[in-house]
Amino acid sequence: MTAFRSLVFGVLVWTLLGASASAAPMSSSTPGAWAWWSTAYSSPAASSGVADQIINSMSGLQTNVIASSPPVATTDVAGSSALAPTTSATTTADAFINVGQGPYPLASQITTGNAQPWYNSAQASSFFGGAPTAQQIASFDNTVLQRVQQTFQQSGVNVSLTTDPTVPANHTLSLVSNTTSNIIPGVIGMTQVTGSGFSFFDQEVKSAQTLDQLEWLVAHNMSHELMLAFGVGENYDQSGNYIDARNANWSMMVSPSATFSPAAAQALIAALASNPTSALGVQEAQVINGSPVPEPSTVAIWATGLLAAVVLGRKRAG
Repeated sequence: MTAFRSLVFGVLVWTLLGASASAAPMSSSTPGAWAWWSTAYSSPAASSGVADQIINSMSGLQTNVIASSPPVATTDVAGSSALAPTTSATTTADAFINVGQGPYPLASQITTGNAQPWYNSAQASSFFGGAPTAQQIASFDNTVLQRVQQTFQQSGVNVSLTTDPTVPANHTLSLVSNTTSNIIPGVIGMTQVTGSGFSFFDQEVKSAQTLDQLEWLVAHNMSHELMLAFGVGENYDQSGNYIDARNANWSMMVSPSATFSPAAAQALIAALASNPTSALGVQEAQVINGSPVPEPSTVAIWATGLLAAVVLGRKRAG
């Protein structure tokens, strides 16, 4: 009986100890393997393997950065929150796209005035029914940055972009208002070749009649300025029908199918492979040729006004 009691007591103790045990978090020592930590449970979640593409939930930009640290939620001054892409200490993005507050690299060398975030532009209200809300700002940023990525992809150029200021990047492109080029006022963008640059929102607004047109104009100019930052000059297209043109045709700048010219695309691929980062001190800019074609409603208003003026003139003459 004593032996039986001992056996039962031993089984009971073993069961209790087993129920309280838990496994330690697992981490992989295999190069390229990674795990992300769930902020809800503070435990590692499943990895999708090596060299996964990180998608920025705000911008929609795809990068080739491999995650090795927990993603950090960031909030911009407009109040919109986004999950920023993470990076390893040795991985650097090709460019940081700044659609928010400064500092703006090379502002004193390239611009004149007091550069502000694009959404502080007094001219933005005509496209958003007043000062842009946080939701409108986030939507505009998301659309523009997706279209920048689309432009490079359609040209066959693989580029690594980030909107996270904490991620190391070789260049910075800033979308700003309340400023323009200190060399050629009126251009829609100015960039120091192999350095950093700017896209001027206030100038782009002047060439747009709809929000969709404005988003394409901004996205395509930002693509052009990135080309310059990557070290490819305005040496290829002279027709104005490609993104790399210095004097760009308006119809191309608002076209979803616009691309870099084949020669410029090849130059971009080579430049990104060699990764030039020493600024040459050369600044290049882009302008838009031609006037936008009026919308049908605008034409109708003009025609009605002209007809009324003619009728009134005849009555006065009679």
